[in-house]
Amino acid sequence: MAIQAADFRQFFIDLHGRTPFPWQEELARRVCNAGWPEVIDLPTASGKTACIDIALFALAVRGGDAPRRIFFVVDRRVIVSEAHERASRIGERLAAAADGTLKAVADALRELGKSDEPLQVSELRGGTYRDETWVKTPQQPTVVTSTVDQVGSRLLFRGYGVSANTWPLHAGLIANDAMIFLDEAHCSRAFAQTLRAVECYRGDQWARSPLRKPFHVVEMTATPARDAADRFQISARDQQPEYLGPRLYAAKPANLMEVKCRKDQSGKFAEGLAGEALRLATEAGAKRVAVLVNRVAMAKRVQQVLLEKRPETVLVIGRMRPIDRDQLNEALRPLKSGTPRSEDTSPVFVVSTQCLEVGADYDFDVLVSECASIDALLQRFGRLDRLGQFGRARASILIASWQLGAKDRDPIYGEALRETWSWLNEIAVNQTVNVGISSRDGEPKTVAEQLDALPAERRQRLRMPSEDGPILLPAHVDTLVQTSPQPSPEPAIELFLHGPQRGAPDVQVVWRADLEGVEPKKWAEIVDLCPPSSREAMPVQITTFRQWFSGKAKADETESDVEGAGVDAGREDESERQGSKAALAWRGNVNESRVITNAKDIRPGDTIVLRSSTEGWNDIGHIPDAAAKDVGDQTRLDLRRGVGLRLHPALIATWPESAARKGIEIAITRADLSRSELEQSLSEYASELQDGTWPRAFLDEMKQLFGRQLDKYPDGQGYVLHGRIRHGKLGNHDPRLLDDHLRDVEQTAGQLAAGAVDAGLRDALQAAARYHDYGKADVRFQAWLRGGDLLAARYAPKALAKSGRFLTRKQKDCGLPEGFRHELISLLFAAKAPDLNRETRDLTLHLVASHHGRCRPFAPVVLDGNAECLTVQKLSLCKQEQAENAAHKLSSGTSDRFWRLIRRYGWWGLAYLEALLRLADWKASEEGNVEVSDE
Repeated sequence: MAIQAADFRQFFIDLHGRTPFPWQEELARRVCNAGWPEVIDLPTASGKTACIDIALFALAVRGGDAPRRIFFVVDRRVIVSEAHERASRIGERLAAAADGTLKAVADALRELGKSDEPLQVSELRGGTYRDETWVKTPQQPTVVTSTVDQVGSRLLFRGYGVSANTWPLHAGLIANDAMIFLDEAHCSRAFAQTLRAVECYRGDQWARSPLRKPFHVVEMTATPARDAADRFQISARDQQPEYLGPRLYAAKPANLMEVKCRKDQSGKFAEGLAGEALRLATEAGAKRVAVLVNRVAMAKRVQQVLLEKRPETVLVIGRMRPIDRDQLNEALRPLKSGTPRSEDTSPVFVVSTQCLEVGADYDFDVLVSECASIDALLQRFGRLDRLGQFGRARASILIASWQLGAKDRDPIYGEALRETWSWLNEIAVNQTVNVGISSRDGEPKTVAEQLDALPAERRQRLRMPSEDGPILLPAHVDTLVQTSPQPSPEPAIELFLHGPQRGAPDVQVVWRADLEGVEPKKWAEIVDLCPPSSREAMPVQITTFRQWFSGKAKADETESDVEGAGVDAGREDESERQGSKAALAWRGNVNESRVITNAKDIRPGDTIVLRSSTEGWNDIGHIPDAAAKDVGDQTRLDLRRGVGLRLHPALIATWPESAARKGIEIAITRADLSRSELEQSLSEYASELQDGTWPRAFLDEMKQLFGRQLDKYPDGQGYVLHGRIRHGKLGNHDPRLLDDHLRDVEQTAGQLAAGAVDAGLRDALQAAARYHDYGKADVRFQAWLRGGDLLAARYAPKALAKSGRFLTRKQKDCGLPEGFRHELISLLFAAKAPDLNRETRDLTLHLVASHHGRCRPFAPVVLDGNAECLTVQKLSLCKQEQAENAAHKLSSGTSDRFWRLIRRYGWWGLAYLEALLRLADWKASEEGNVEVSDE
């Protein structure tokens, strides 16, 4: 069945069980026929997340002319999660479709991706062991939801929390065959400007032979970062009662109230906010009540006041661990838009910050807000009677008297806070304003309508100051594209993501109970037993964390919950950074991780591991009281990879008590404990646990894990039982011969390149694949793959590419020099190959050298005095050649070749070509060979 633009209506109905709004049909028609507008300007509650649906449908209609990777980016983590839920539902329904339009779209996506899976959905979060399945193949139709920090840092070759060796891979995939929806772009003005610069730098004037892959940026906002003639808006038909009418015309009366209190009487202001919420809830008979404030500390105070009368009060802030937020989202699901109200339910009070003011799909009956800038207030009231179904919405806007008389500008909203309060009082009738979207003919105008009628200069004074970012210059990109090694100094990319005043990137904070009582020098080894995962990591702005770590006053006293906005970002007092706390900066492996005692040593994107006794989770963010603080094992099980169960006294003590648990506690003190004995004890304990309790979830899957092994803690306090979960073909861990692997990668590279690049580039990629692992023929490397058996390596009839086993020996134990890189030996072989095309020879050699992320632009220095002569197939390489032509030498041409290719294919074009080879290597390896850890 051929898909046409007119089929979108049925596609939408099949997906969601309801008809689309007229604007959604019109935009789908336009995109299928003519492409995307520069700006989408839609009112709140109009269903703009459906742009994801439209992008996927257009991809099915237009095929390779449309981008395969769709990024939905917004600087509110709550909205990121909601968009991910929507995309996940779409993916599930496409995969399950058995007939009709839905199946036709699914089949078209499968054909594009050359996969049984029509759609890959990922949510990019900070922390280690993220969901990176979106990078598994460049062909797969994919939806990725994330924040400005996560997507922007990757796009600029400095992915936060991502291995430096994979930075070019991420940058190449985001900037090619991709589109970016920047939702609420007025909140991310600096990043919008950076995206436009990237669009420009991908063009013909910046490369001699640029890759012509689709790359589109669509700003979703009423105030884009540049003048845009191509702006899409709703039509008069959308405003009719059967469509958006009830949402657009819902009356939302809001009282204006001043609370008399001094700046040091924050508790009194919190009581005023809480009291007004209780009063309005009673007046309106409301079941869904929200209080939105400007500071994290104030949100916590309001919650404490409300808890005394409403124990069901919930706190929602941006700085929460994903595992906690996911559980909270499930608890708050009854408050979602479209969920029927029930008179039988108890009222639910939600206290939050700016994290709910933009785009969050909650529908409240009553909303009490602290005064803010006018744009922030209008966004907040978009959560009030969101669908226009309640009909008796009530609201109040409160301000503290000290805010009116303060001499200083508000650190978040500047002068806009007082200007907004003054103007609202000007237009109020009996101290009441209508904060709805639109008014019907003959009715008093809403705040939004009166705002639009103001002169531009007055209107600007009421808005939160929007900040331009610095201009991204070619010199900046020339520096950032150098990923191995990194130059120093280099541009601070947070400025291009958030602007000079709001350039505060995140760190990811994790708490671990098994670090207690252990000397810091062993922390990295202990954390390596269960590396941190994104779901257990609390995102915290780096300035906030440094202040707290240095022992200053509570970090959230003056801080907002606006993503990317720090308190005086970059202006910390160096003399106050040293504190009494200690933490582990986990950077992916034991060797690169560092114990930190000085805040200045903390880098953007770091994963910071703290002892549980350090606490601080409610100073720098929020973990619910009842939630476990160390959730490392649970979150890794959620990710379904590299799972383990830490059998440590501090963790076992948190498990449900029983006689079997006591037996386990005794067993782990034995030095001769065997895996079979332990597993028997764990099985007995599992039979005593209820479903859904921890560690029952792990124990239920224990026998299904492959490669199970038992490791002892470095400090001798317990054990770790770990293994891997089988995922289809990933369960195959047989050794792989080098000749077979090279053939498979060459074939896979050709498949990935087909339709992605022209024939000449495809041939260059396949040539690189043909030689990329020749360096593994070194007999010492072969001994490493064989567990250190040098004799077996020397006399084996065939060389291995993959061992298919867990390797515990280090390469240096097998005679390899420090920092040995097999790809640098492969480069020397490829340079002697007679079959390289002269036109693309440079590219082939660079792809071989860089296929593990090095040589951008310099090769690592490796001094090898024990090299032997090598022969692979018909090519030979003597010891003297390896020394004289080593890639780290300036005379080797490695760096010059990199810069020639940058000028030829562009900064992101070369990264994309590198990505094609690396992904071909991964795919051919089926990601199942555990010894390769040098990415």
